[in-house]
Amino acid sequence: MLTAYHPQSSKQVFAAEQSSTNGPFFCPACGSELRIKKGLKRIHHFAHLPEKNCLYKSESQLHLRIKKQIYYSLLQELGTNVKDISLEKMIETIRPDVLVEGFKKEIGIEIQVTPLTPAELIRRTVAYYQHKIYVLWVLPFSATRFFAADDGEFQSIRLKAFEMMLYYMNYKHLIFWDDTEKLSQGFIKVALGDVWQKPSAFYSIDWSTIIEFNPKKLKQKKMPLEIEYDLGLKDFKPVYAPAFQMPKADYFLPKRFIMLRE
Repeated sequence: MLTAYHPQSSKQVFAAEQSSTNGPFFCPACGSELRIKKGLKRIHHFAHLPEKNCLYKSESQLHLRIKKQIYYSLLQELGTNVKDISLEKMIETIRPDVLVEGFKKEIGIEIQVTPLTPAELIRRTVAYYQHKIYVLWVLPFSATRFFAADDGEFQSIRLKAFEMMLYYMNYKHLIFWDDTEKLSQGFIKVALGDVWQKPSAFYSIDWSTIIEFNPKKLKQKKMPLEIEYDLGLKDFKPVYAPAFQMPKADYFLPKRFIMLRE
């Protein structure tokens, strides 16, 4: 966590601006005491004690780095055009990594580095909808995942279960952030299409007949169709999306408010 609650000042403070002597510091989500972590190589942050359990425990350096970059990028992009831009603000049972409070709408940025269970993704989506907050889910970008090393052409990728859910929730595209800032200085939109297994034919065991297999759509493999770089939050449109059944699954994706790049 980049921030923590500081009882002495009665406000949320940044780890980069504090020292251990200024403590104690507490997690706004679970209420447990936090330790401040600083070093020459890692991002200054607050950490839970090993024995504590919290939904926001053990964020990776990649997660912290992307969160910090997005926060300062939005400060530069939006400035005084919005009421406030905050880090890790608790809103009852949810805590967006970055919250943009506009004059008419609120936008939550959710950075997801580690796999998320379908149940938790649905829970958060429902909570954002109930609070009328438009959510933008962001994944870490890796060039080696999308481009073949030898010729730089697009290559198919295998989506994790929660990425498949986001793919359908976002109308068949995903949003990324390049923490190296080499390819993009903003959000990255990747439009994805289906991948089909080629038709094939085999002889039967006794070589008497030929068994043919028609083309088959692969469930979790997708092919990048288009990539857009350097997108700002202003390039996204707030939309309402109705509930619908997750393809080839026994559950529904809930109604939601999302930020959509059309």
